[in-house]
Amino acid sequence: NRGNVRANGSLHSLMRDEVYNFVDGARSYYDIYLAVRAEQLAAGSWYYGTVALKDVVALLDAAIAAKALSLK
Repeated sequence: NRGNVRANGSLHSLMRDEVYNFVDGARSYYDIYLAVRAEQLAAGSWYYGTVALKDVVALLDAAIAAKALSLK
């Protein structure tokens, strides 16, 4: 159902995929944000853009609304 997720935000498409890669049922929204932000900082914002907590939260909330993910 990831194709049905409609999130308003400025996350680069690769960073959106990375957000999904870190979803494992044990990490919080903030943990996922920190991991994706670390990747973005390592490569540089010129490549991945900027990762903001509000964008990660919006993507995860939109994925839940689209039934692509569920909260425990």
